[in-house]
Amino acid sequence: MNTGEPTKIAGHRALLAIGLLCALLCGSASGTTYYVNAASGDDSGSGTSQSRPWKSLGKASHSRFEPGDQILLARGQVWPEQLTIPSSGTEAAPLTVGSYGTGAAPLIDAQNVRNRGVSVVGKSFVTLNDLAIQNSTSFSIEVFNSAHITITNCAIRNSARTAISVTGLSPAVRVDGCRYSQDEGFSINGGFVNVFSPVEGAVVSNNTVSGFTGRMAISFFDVNNAVAFGNKIDGGGIGIAINACSRNLTGGQIYDNVISNIASGPGDDGEAIELTGHVGAANPHCDQEKSHPFPVFTVSAEIYGNKIYGGPSTFGGIDGWHAIHCRLHDNEIVHMRKYGMQWTAASEDNEFFRNTIRDSGEAGIAIYAGSGTGSAKIHNNVIEGAPVGISADSAAQVDEDYNSVVRVRSPRSTSVRAGLHTQDH
Repeated sequence: MNTGEPTKIAGHRALLAIGLLCALLCGSASGTTYYVNAASGDDSGSGTSQSRPWKSLGKASHSRFEPGDQILLARGQVWPEQLTIPSSGTEAAPLTVGSYGTGAAPLIDAQNVRNRGVSVVGKSFVTLNDLAIQNSTSFSIEVFNSAHITITNCAIRNSARTAISVTGLSPAVRVDGCRYSQDEGFSINGGFVNVFSPVEGAVVSNNTVSGFTGRMAISFFDVNNAVAFGNKIDGGGIGIAINACSRNLTGGQIYDNVISNIASGPGDDGEAIELTGHVGAANPHCDQEKSHPFPVFTVSAEIYGNKIYGGPSTFGGIDGWHAIHCRLHDNEIVHMRKYGMQWTAASEDNEFFRNTIRDSGEAGIAIYAGSGTGSAKIHNNVIEGAPVGISADSAAQVDEDYNSVVRVRSPRSTSVRAGLHTQDH
């Protein structure tokens, strides 16, 4: 464990594991299990035994279920339909959609003609587990105005807009252990997981996103206490983002992710991790109030233990804009086109420590206050290979010490006073 890691962060994995186990098992003791088999099913049957399964997702979508019930789809089968979740569960007895039998995960194929694979609207305490979903023209999984939705171990392929979209008032969503892939030449317009909901809490963890070409792989808009950990992301315009569009955000945690080959493109800067705290035309990801540059909202988060590997178009490793009271530590950032870490626009009281930053095109760590003020404590970092090790403009207040600055043209900007214990090589 990192020495700077608070106890509540260390407990995220344990709490997530307990929650997922309960979501998968708690309902099985008292609920009814329904089976769906596209090959041998009959919608006129009871659906309550493997010998008399239902056939279609339409039957499941238009039936009534009780808390604790399970809807299990046969492995090795394909449904060219949309599944709409018709009922809610409870905290003690969630409604679960999963799989049974042997073979490949049950596949919901939108066939490039249907907008959605699975839709959860106005429901609560629903778990989707071990499903495969592909070829949606919009969202593979849609969550709207729904609370405590858990999505685990799902394989998603070729979503034209966003693989998992969470909007409306949808608190406490969890996405864990899922995989997103796309065919060569396929273009996705949105992201892997997009949570655009002014709520408290969302967890996106242990997912794999491969060969991604969309804008933001994992993004939280207006979500307090947003958590992203253990994800592996390859490609895209931004890896993980927390954006404040209509209120100040606190409690963000981004840790132990591996992010590679982020590429700048239209509308995206090409940063692996981004905190953006501003409403107005300068933030293209916030749709409201674009014509009004104020008010400004801020983001606070802890970012640690991430490994970031750049490609030819990776602008920067970790970027903050109007990001205050942030702690960035124990991250490894290699081969950025411009900055390892860049904090700008009146970002106050931020701390950078025990990070390793190698081969940045302009600066290892940059603190630019612009027309406002900005302050940062930078200590115990290793910065190698950059035109400037620690860069700042005249408005920024930077306290640096105990850093190792190696293979740089200039260890620091003239506005940054050298620490008494920093070693320049």
